[in-house]
Amino acid sequence: MNHLRIFVAGSLCLVVCMGVYWTTFALLRLITVRRLLRDPQTRNRLGLDIFPGWQTLNVATTLSWPRAAGRYFDSRPLAMFRAHSQTVYAHTNLLDRCLARLCYGSQVLIVVLLLALAAYDRLA
Repeated sequence: MNHLRIFVAGSLCLVVCMGVYWTTFALLRLITVRRLLRDPQTRNRLGLDIFPGWQTLNVATTLSWPRAAGRYFDSRPLAMFRAHSQTVYAHTNLLDRCLARLCYGSQVLIVVLLLALAAYDRLA
């Protein structure tokens, strides 16, 4: 019975994290990425748009990682796949960065919870 309670609590936490993720993802897309796509200086600096929403994930990742990592990845040969960190930082404000970090953090937490629940289900 205790295993069921732990699994339900983990599943409930996962559902809450998914709600936070999708809400912040939509807000980041509507507020930040739309503005960046309208600006001619940043339009081509958001990385490849492999599928709808990929640029939003690029912006969230770029604004969540340390700036030193962004400068490092901007100088690499495959930098065209990522959003250019210096340009994105120059054209965003504190609200945009908070939304991006909340979106990226909840995405990482969802992956960790899914892996933990799968391992717990397998071992229990």
